Amino acid sequence: MSSTITVVDTSSVDHVVTATSIALTVSGGVAHYSHNGTDYTVDYLLAELESGDASIAISIAGTSLEMNNIRSTANAANASSHLSWSMVAGGVNVTITRPAAVGSQVEWSIGDGVPPVKLRVKIARK
Repeated sequence: MSSTITVVDTSSVDHVVTATSIALTVSGGVAHYSHNGTDYTVDYLLAELESGDASIAISIAGTSLEMNNIRSTANAANASSHLSWSMVAGGVNVTITRPAAVGSQVEWSIGDGVPPVKLRVKIARK
């Protein structure tokens, strides 16, 4: 088995990427994912990581992006999941580490819309 990132778009269509990194674009505060020439509006990402993969990397392209209002469902059992980011020319790079406990999941919410990034990421350890 490999680690995967599933992109769930707003029409509830799943796009599975076998990787630990993904590139998104934000415009109007909404995240978009491009695949085979088609642009999808992202509802959320679901990353399922194997024990050998410690984190996912999300590259988000856009202008005037702000990382704010970051929330997590982490509790004592899975609080080892962390989110960090760095602002780069043309966007932001986000890294989210998986929870330490096998079978646990953490949901991260970033921002509430324009101009901040608005994105939900669920990260689970297989």
